[in-house]
Amino acid sequence: MLEGYYVQLKTVAIKISKEAENSKTRTKMRRILTETKKKALETIELLNSKDEDLEIYYENFNKGVFPWEAAINENDTQFPTLSYADKYHVVDCWMLLQRANEEVILTKNEMINYVRFLTEKQLEFETSEEETENSTTELYSSSEEQETLSSD
Repeated sequence: MLEGYYVQLKTVAIKISKEAENSKTRTKMRRILTETKKKALETIELLNSKDEDLEIYYENFNKGVFPWEAAINENDTQFPTLSYADKYHVVDCWMLLQRANEEVILTKNEMINYVRFLTEKQLEFETSEEETENSTTELYSSSEEQETLSSD
């Protein structure tokens, strides 16, 4: 539940900077941000009152560090404890890498298609150029024939 509030706070903050085009939208999103912070603080207080061994601070919450993740992975040396923000960053970097690999493949295919298009146009141009030369030659030869016939 607390992780959900963290994600909502981060996504709304990003939306404010990227998508809010006017004051009304920014105000609406800031209201959502304030309500989410309030709910998160209430949840932190509730968890701290229920379990005194598990101390949760807003500063750690704001960084994406949750104490139950550290408690679960305390003896695990292979997989160090990562904050929620670090996990998000790892997934985000992985997605960027996937998109970059996909972009390389798409660009390669687009380049192949473009080269095919150009070679087809070149062949069409050469074919039309040959036809034009043939028709010009035919016209020239037919006019010479007419001149020889008229001179006779």
